[in-house]
Amino acid sequence: MKEKTDLRIIKTHKALCEAFAELLETKSFEDITVNELCDKALVRRPTFYKHFADKYDFFAYYVRCIGDSFALKYDENAHENSYFDYMFEHALDFFEANMKMVNNIQNSTIFSSLTTIICEEIQRNIYLMLKSQLKEEQPSELSLTIISNYMAGGISQLFRYWIKNRDSVSREMLRKDVSFATDIALWHMK
Repeated sequence: MKEKTDLRIIKTHKALCEAFAELLETKSFEDITVNELCDKALVRRPTFYKHFADKYDFFAYYVRCIGDSFALKYDENAHENSYFDYMFEHALDFFEANMKMVNNIQNSTIFSSLTTIICEEIQRNIYLMLKSQLKEEQPSELSLTIISNYMAGGISQLFRYWIKNRDSVSREMLRKDVSFATDIALWHMK
């Protein structure tokens, strides 16, 4: 964790994320090379590989940063919405604001691999939230893993569905149904 406090590393990661977002606006994931990403971010290639195994590892980091940025803004006392409603709403905002990027990811020939990475990051976020919020009646690690995987799979699939059908499915309808489904899933945990 000490690594996170180094200003050079923070600046490097930020530059890579910004460059990656710009590149994904115009290119599919598989067409972006590590060299191109590093050139655009003004980061040396060895520096990239010091922090990331490959561009898939970087993509997971990028998705994690997006989810973490939503989670950092969530204050349980300041929102009337549940954590899941809040996160889902912010994800939809992100998709709408970055539709070119989202479409380039969705139209990628390796979309299923990218979806797996996204789903794993959603699962990680849900797992951490459940672990922190269910302190009193803490389910086993296995139960938390199963529940978070179950919920992440559903959420990932709904995002895919909404992106393809957003002209025929209103955002409000989707949000309402997701909130209802999440309430049912969480009720069963108690």
